[in-house]
Amino acid sequence: MLIALLKSIIILILNTSIGILFVIVFRAFFFFPRKSLFWRGKQIPYTPGLLYRKKDWLIEKISSELHKYLQSAFDLNDTKSKIYQWQEEAYKKSWDKFAFLEKYKYIPYFISSNLRHLFSQFTYEFVKQFFRSFVPFLIEKYRAESYIDLLSEKLDIDIIYEYYNKYIFKYMMIFVGGWFFLTGLLNMIFFWIVY
Repeated sequence: MLIALLKSIIILILNTSIGILFVIVFRAFFFFPRKSLFWRGKQIPYTPGLLYRKKDWLIEKISSELHKYLQSAFDLNDTKSKIYQWQEEAYKKSWDKFAFLEKYKYIPYFISSNLRHLFSQFTYEFVKQFFRSFVPFLIEKYRAESYIDLLSEKLDIDIIYEYYNKYIFKYMMIFVGGWFFLTGLLNMIFFWIVY
C-alpha cells in the first residue's frame, strides 16, 4: 500500500516537473544563448537563441515586403500581385452581394444588371485606388522605410526578454504547471482505480 502511494505521488511530481521543464525549455529556445557558440571551430546548432538569430531576418523580410508592395502598387498592368487579387475579390464579393437587385421583378433586367455592374465596378475602383494610391501615399508621407531602419537599430531582444520574464513567463509557468499537475492528478486517480 505504501509503495502504491509513493508511485502515485511520483506520477504527480513527474507530470508537474515535465510541464515546468517544458516552459523552461521554451524560454531557453527563444532567448538563450545570446551569441553563437563554437566547439572545435564549428558553430553549435541553434545558437544563438531563435529571437537573436531571426532579428535581422525579420527586419529584412519587412523591408523586402514593403518594397515589393510599392512596386506592385505602381505597376497597373500587374495581374499576379496581391493587390490585383484583392481588387478581383472585392469585385466578386460585391457582385454576389448585389445579386438581390436581379430578384426584384419591378426593376427591368437591363437596369438591375447595369446597377449591379456599376456597384461592383465602384467597389473595384475604390479598392484599387485605396491600395494603389492611398496606402503608398501614406507610406511615403510617414516615411515607413525610415521607421524600418529605426526599428532595426532600436529593436533590442534583451528588452523583449525582460518583458517576457515580467509579464509572460510567470503566468505561463503557473498555467502550464497547473495543467500538468491536474493531468498528473488524473493519472494518479487512474492508477488508484487500476491498482
